[in-house]
This record gives sequence, structure tokens and C-alpha cells, in this order.
Amino acid sequence: MSKGILFLSAICLFVSIPFGILEGRQDTAVEFLTFGIGGRASGMGEAFTAVASDSTAIYWNPAGLGFLRNPEFGTMYYTLYPDLSTITQDMFHSFSSLIFPLGEKTTYGIGINYIQLGTHTTTNRYNEVTGRIRLYDVAGGISLARLLNKDLSLGVSLKYIYSDYWMYKGTSFAGDLGILYRTPIHGLRLGLCLENIGPKIFYKDEYKADTLPQNLRIGASYGFLIKGNNGILFATDLNRPFYDAKFLGLNTGVECTIFNLLMARVGYFNKGEGWKGVTYGVGLRYRGYQVDFSDVPGGDLGRNNKISLIIRF
Repeated sequence: MSKGILFLSAICLFVSIPFGILEGRQDTAVEFLTFGIGGRASGMGEAFTAVASDSTAIYWNPAGLGFLRNPEFGTMYYTLYPDLSTITQDMFHSFSSLIFPLGEKTTYGIGINYIQLGTHTTTNRYNEVTGRIRLYDVAGGISLARLLNKDLSLGVSLKYIYSDYWMYKGTSFAGDLGILYRTPIHGLRLGLCLENIGPKIFYKDEYKADTLPQNLRIGASYGFLIKGNNGILFATDLNRPFYDAKFLGLNTGVECTIFNLLMARVGYFNKGEGWKGVTYGVGLRYRGYQVDFSDVPGGDLGRNNKISLIIRF
């Protein structure tokens, strides 16, 4: 099967799913799996499916790992919804990943995605503090990417999901499947990622289970250099969530690089339910280190400022 036919088939799948399967929007659990990872991708409007060129590819498109030939460590942290800090303390989102190539065609990775929804106190009948509880979700897993040839990579991620909401706890597992293709047009890449495919998660009994936020993304990116180390990268993604048959999300972004050192980014995303708007960010790259900052919409709960670090060995 040629690469062109492969992507044509993928696009047909994208267009047809999930229309005709669902009616309206379904409730989903572990929504943190839809929160963008990394300051770079977030600053570009979360249009990263066809970019996926660093350790955050574990999240955006595991196939991107296949083109990475050096070990990398990445980490991200930000305070979640700072406008709510006066009501609930210790709300944050973090992500860490480590990738390591094995040979010339295979790359492995591990990652952990953690979100804490606050620290709360418990009291007795006399209103005395008796303890503290944390509400959190975590997903940890492994990724594997393999180059099918020098321009086509296939990747897969498997992750275990655990939720702890005090008296209600739930577990599940999920997988992501990605394809990334460097086209004959220099600088043009196409990507596709099927994400969070797995069984429902239930906290009390199986009759009250919620689906995972399953989604199909297809993206394109085009980058080129201007006078040496200056460059521009354009990217766009379309999102077709399985849990909302009537929604089609659009993410788009641009990154400008100066002297292979400084980066400025701007983008736009639309995730539905009022969660949309303009994103922007900056980055600094020096030798094997890269620091990225972004400011992104958080729906009706304000905006979030994300910061991430990547170390290349």
C-alpha cells in the first residue's frame, strides 16, 4: 500500500467517525487527557499532530518519536485555573517524559501525566479538622515508534489511568495509535493520531461508567528556513471527538524561530463547550536545553500559563 493511499484511507476514516454512531455529546471522565502538553505545542494552538518533534510526541503523536535520534527528557508544570486559587488550593497539572532511541529505526518512551484538583480538609461534627485529602488523576505509560522507511513512522502508546476522588476511585487503560509522514514536498508533514482508545472507567459500579475522551486527530505542518537559522513553521489540526458526533474542532498555529535560539508562537484552538480562543507563547533554546512558556484559554475558568523544559542529551 502506498503512503498516499494510506493517508487517503485515514482521511476517509476521519470524516466518517463518529457521525452516525452517536447523537449529541456524551459525558466523559478523566478530561485531563484532553489538556494540552508542553509550552511549545500549547503556544501554537495545540496544533502539533504533524509536528511532534520532541519528547511531548508521547502525548501528541507517538509516531513522532521515530524521527528523534537522541535521548530527551521533558517536563511541564503549571497552576491550574489560577482564578480559583482563592477557593481551592493546590490545583496543578504536570507531565514528564523520557525518550531513548534504540538503533536507527526504533524509539521508546515513558511518560506520566498528573493533575491535582485540590487539597481539601475533612472535619468532624465539631468542625475540627481531622485530615486532608487530595483529588487527582494520573496516567502513566510507555510508547514505541518504528520507522517503516526514512519518511514514514508508526507509533503506539499504552497507558494506565487511575482516578482518586476520595470515596470514589476508578481505573482504566487506553492506547494511542499514530502515523507521521514526511512528504516529498520539503518541509511538509502529515500526521494522524487515534487517542484514548480503551474501556469505560467507573467509580461506583459498572452501570454508571463514563467513556474516555476518545478522539481522532489529523494534522499538517509546513516549515521552512529564511536566511540560515531563521525559520517559520505553520501547523493545523482537525479534531473529531468520538464523544460528540456534532463537533469538529480546529487548531492552528505558527512558530517563528530567530537564530535557532528564540521562538515566538501564536495560535488558536476550539475544543467546544466554550473552550476556545487565542494562544501565544515564547521559547528559548540553547545547546541541549529548551524552555517554553505559553498562555492558553481555560474556558470560563480563566487562562492558564504553562511552562516546560526539554533537555536533549
